[in-house]
Amino acid sequence: MELPTQKHLISVFSPILSSRGKHYRKSARCFARAAIPGEEVVTHVDKDGAAETKQTAKEGDMVIHSVLGEEYVNTAAGFAKNYEPLEQSSIGSDLAAKLAALQDTYFPQFRAFDWFELHSWSRGIAPNGDGKDQEKNGAWQVFQAKGEIVGIFVSVDEKAAHFPDGLFMASWGEQMRMEAGDVLAAKTGPDGNFCEVYRITKTAFDNSYVEMA
Repeated sequence: MELPTQKHLISVFSPILSSRGKHYRKSARCFARAAIPGEEVVTHVDKDGAAETKQTAKEGDMVIHSVLGEEYVNTAAGFAKNYEPLEQSSIGSDLAAKLAALQDTYFPQFRAFDWFELHSWSRGIAPNGDGKDQEKNGAWQVFQAKGEIVGIFVSVDEKAAHFPDGLFMASWGEQMRMEAGDVLAAKTGPDGNFCEVYRITKTAFDNSYVEMA
């Protein structure tokens, strides 16, 4: 059976999203870095450990490491629209200045501790369990999400009727999973019409989005 396409799903769900959908804003922080052109990023968010989808990065893309540890690719334009860098805290600035004054260029004090986020996520002398290693990967920075969506929770009946195989085609040309209880999220184009739909697992949604007034 041919998987549901973006065009088909937008046609079917546009009236449902317009009538039943709510507006949400992504509120979580994330880590992000510049993507390596051609690298394949596989997104794992389901409890069974299966891949939700995969993406091949292009020049200018960004790789996002999100709140539940999943990673995915965003275009340069999409990233600039939906994320902004966090300002350094005054605590972090003061401590960084004091540490810099030590002029220890060989082995800086607290080299594995991030004073702006107040936790250690660079490995120091031992690898981190999640693989997030500033010294190894060199470019992970903290960003605040600000993107907005219209979303609905997919019912059991809607999943059976529109996603019988539990899959559909994402806008980047790869398969994406869908389960009952997940959120079907939609983005709008400049004309105000829905232009893309994608899945957000219920767990990720509950940890990352807030309803807009």
